[in-house]
Amino acid sequence: MKKKILLIFLLLTAALSAQTINKSFIIIDASSKVETPANEIILSVSLEKTDTDAMKAYDGVKQQEKKFVPLLSRLNIPDSVISYSLIQVHPAGGYNGRPVQYTAREMVMFKLKDFKQYEPLQMAILTAGIISFNATFSASDVEEAMKKGFEEALENAKHDALIISDKLGRKLGRVLEVDSGNKNYLLDSPMRVLYSTGAERKLTDIPQMVTLTTKLKVKFELK
Repeated sequence: MKKKILLIFLLLTAALSAQTINKSFIIIDASSKVETPANEIILSVSLEKTDTDAMKAYDGVKQQEKKFVPLLSRLNIPDSVISYSLIQVHPAGGYNGRPVQYTAREMVMFKLKDFKQYEPLQMAILTAGIISFNATFSASDVEEAMKKGFEEALENAKHDALIISDKLGRKLGRVLEVDSGNKNYLLDSPMRVLYSTGAERKLTDIPQMVTLTTKLKVKFELK
């Protein structure tokens, strides 16, 4: 029995030390995770060229652009989902006898709604001589997931605050302040059952989930 009482005391002490407690308020760290189905792919393509001549580096990017833009048209990628940066040229080197190298770079970002477009687009990009690109899963209803994650994190904070205030012999009052911490997106890809045949199966046939993690600091009044 004494061991159980000691364990409860240690757990409560640890919980209290993880929070900020004042005579008139308590600050609780809370978080939540909300999953939503991934229904789009965000791609980022880097058109770049390095040369000892700045104009040749710049022209190299323009040549890649001429090959890349028609790919978007052939795959019916709408202009509304395409964004891009202006071409930038940066020098490097020029010391210890090394020649100055100029790297010209332009970033192009766009979304794919149809996952079946992803594989042919990859091959087309590589065929065009563009080797720097990356992709990630995303969801069109992220704003709704963020709202749900915020509400769940707030409920988690209230739950913890009620436990601690009760142990302190105090009553929990209103929410005084909410500080929203970092929100990031994590790809969660658990094993899924595939109903297609082995010959037809592709990784992009496996449903994916985007996990939104929300972190909050909530300041509650203590009465």
